[in-house]
Amino acid sequence: MRRPLLLALLVLLPACGGDRAADPLIPAASEASPDPADAHGAGAGAGAGAAAGAGASNAVEERLLAAARATTDAGSARTTLVATLTDLPGRPGPVTLTGSGTADFAGGRMHSNIDLSEAFDPPPTKQPGRELPSSWETISADGVVYLRAAMLSDLLGIETPWLRIDPSSERLADGLSPLGRVAASDGGAPLALLAGLERGSATDLGTEDVRGTATTHLRATVDLLAAVHAGDDPSEAEARTLERFVDGLGARALTVDAFLDGDDRVHRLVYSHDLAPETGGGSQRVELEYTDFGTPVDITVPASDQVSDLGEIFGGH
Repeated sequence: MRRPLLLALLVLLPACGGDRAADPLIPAASEASPDPADAHGAGAGAGAGAAAGAGASNAVEERLLAAARATTDAGSARTTLVATLTDLPGRPGPVTLTGSGTADFAGGRMHSNIDLSEAFDPPPTKQPGRELPSSWETISADGVVYLRAAMLSDLLGIETPWLRIDPSSERLADGLSPLGRVAASDGGAPLALLAGLERGSATDLGTEDVRGTATTHLRATVDLLAAVHAGDDPSEAEARTLERFVDGLGARALTVDAFLDGDDRVHRLVYSHDLAPETGGGSQRVELEYTDFGTPVDITVPASDQVSDLGEIFGGH
């Protein structure tokens, strides 16, 4: 009964990840995913109202993409996460998870802790009576995710405190897609999703107070596969792992709500999606906030003797 929830949580982890060191995946609005209607050409009798509407949408697209770039240009930020999982197998009600961390946009690294106490009480273990912490800690650096999850290590029989998950590992690509998808957290982080912004989908919903911060609420649709292939020719391994991440979301497109602060940086990002059947199904709503832009960040990867490679474990080595 708990296995589907574990897999769902592995798909969740990218939400608390950091974004790329630079922002080649966040294009100018003119490079955003094309509007399918453009392929048929505009009618000669298109009215001025439609043109005005398109112009307004383009302006919102420009502002949204500029906000994503301004956020990463800040260099770093603190992050907080609230994720709600619903309709999970064996769970009569929703499960709410909370997390916090830091994102080093300049260095392409992130660190986060996620509280799973509501999901697992007590945490699952192979050893009855053993108490395990109900939290997961992640570090993402250089395209690799390091996961410290005592309950998962215990279930897998791993003695080191950290798991290393490399998205380029063919061992993970072959039959271990739910676990492998967590390794896409760099490229799949929410700000990078805006690279797949669909033209004509952005709207300005006005001002809104977010926990005492005055924000502008923008909404748009993003094409996840377009986000995967955006930028300057992603490597084959990068594209493959991001495609696995998209598969894990169980959706091709997402509606994203972005709340911009007074400096037009992304203060809050919200999106919802169904979970893929292979994770057990259900749905997930993710709410991520960025605060304290420019805060000092020092994220260090675990020492090699503290890490077990997940690809080697499942590859039989």
